[in-house]
Amino acid sequence: MINVTDYHVTAAENLSAVRTPTINRLTAATFFTIIALLIIAAYFSPHIWHHGEAREGLVIQDIVNNHRWVLPLRNGELPSKPILYHWMAASFALLLGLSDFTVRLPSVVGAALFVWGTYSITAFGTNRRTGLLAAGILASTFEFWDSGTEARVDMLFASLIAAALAGWYIWYRSGREVARAAAYLAIALAVLAKGPAGAILPGLVIFCFLFLQQDLPSLLKFFSWPWVVLVLTIDFGWYLAAFQRGGTAFWHKQIVYENVDRFFGAAEFQTQKNAASQAVWLVTRLFPWSLVLLWTVIRWIRGQRQDSFGLFLQAWWLTIFAFFFCAAGRRAIYLLPLYPAVAALAARECAAFLEARQKALAQPRPWLKAWVTAAVVIGMIDLSIGAAIPIGRTVQEDSSDQEEFFEEVIPKIPGTAALYAAPDFPETALKVLDYRLKRDIQLQPLKCQGEYYYLTSGMPGNFCSPKIPTTVSRSHKQTLLLLHVSNATE
Repeated sequence: MINVTDYHVTAAENLSAVRTPTINRLTAATFFTIIALLIIAAYFSPHIWHHGEAREGLVIQDIVNNHRWVLPLRNGELPSKPILYHWMAASFALLLGLSDFTVRLPSVVGAALFVWGTYSITAFGTNRRTGLLAAGILASTFEFWDSGTEARVDMLFASLIAAALAGWYIWYRSGREVARAAAYLAIALAVLAKGPAGAILPGLVIFCFLFLQQDLPSLLKFFSWPWVVLVLTIDFGWYLAAFQRGGTAFWHKQIVYENVDRFFGAAEFQTQKNAASQAVWLVTRLFPWSLVLLWTVIRWIRGQRQDSFGLFLQAWWLTIFAFFFCAAGRRAIYLLPLYPAVAALAARECAAFLEARQKALAQPRPWLKAWVTAAVVIGMIDLSIGAAIPIGRTVQEDSSDQEEFFEEVIPKIPGTAALYAAPDFPETALKVLDYRLKRDIQLQPLKCQGEYYYLTSGMPGNFCSPKIPTTVSRSHKQTLLLLHVSNATE
């Protein structure tokens, strides 16, 4: 291994590096508060009106209503993501009833695991006080609250990546088999949450860290046939069962399209945001904590080096950032798995600053006031963002032309009436209506026969009589219509 200069580790930190952090009353109170705020924010958010959440909600509805637990469908189409999120939400729905809240609940669970993983790895690498600071810093980011309270797979996926890396590093430093088991299980579940990236990302981080440590033989030590067989059984078991039902269409949708094409920019992913957008998101979405990354680079240029834990955190965020920097498909949420590393680095810097204050002041226990002040400030930020999430979503919903359309047409469509949509009807609006109406809406051209309701974008050239056109959306981009065709003939 390379020799490094440790400018963070204290005697207390060296002691904590060989033991797993335990829960005390302050830790329990912190986590209870964060989890309670997550539940409140998810529960009081407005009903699902965005197509991203409706997309996952449709899959969950199919599991609950049609009992397709292996390969559910959404309006007759194959889902884009693997099954873990939908299994969890459907299980909650069986216990609590199917609702927007239960559809979002797996993200709340993921957020709780996310903050716990951040605390655990930071407390193990330093001490519990710094671990709590890292958890608070993580919870002071908008993306944590936004992703942790919406029906998308990103938070659950990021939390499993964090759990895998935390388990691996604890095993690496302590050799504990339970930590290795946790790492393997988290990798298996991460693959079930979002596909092969669940194994690729932690694998790349571990490899890069061991390469920097000049300790690649530890990869062989980490390898364990029983745990590898478990991972293969969990992941290939579901993929094989789903392939038997979905065939090549399933393979193309979930492996080729969602992973290969998205990464290399093929198919519909050829025109994406420029590479600089990743750096902008890293700085802005994690501000002010992202400034720590610049400070560590300056330290490295000056010849200072991180201890083993600091090097692991640097490898963590740099590897994941580089992976998505190279990918053609880019979204700010893709960077979520690197948040725990940045939070831990920021917590170490803040702790070092507060410890320096302790030494500089002569009063008894001078550090206490500084730590309490830091905790109060970060806690107020966490509380403010947590409260702002449902309020902000409500404002967005109220100002949405598309939501205005949903609110006006949904009561007008009888539950038993036939309902179709024009082939060019916006897919984003169609997914939300599918979910809100709890029914599949088929696409077909307008026909002047029978009685049915018809969704279209813009007034069709083929007029049926009698008809009841209802213009509800007044967006400058498009006009959405609901037509009622009643026993008409051409």
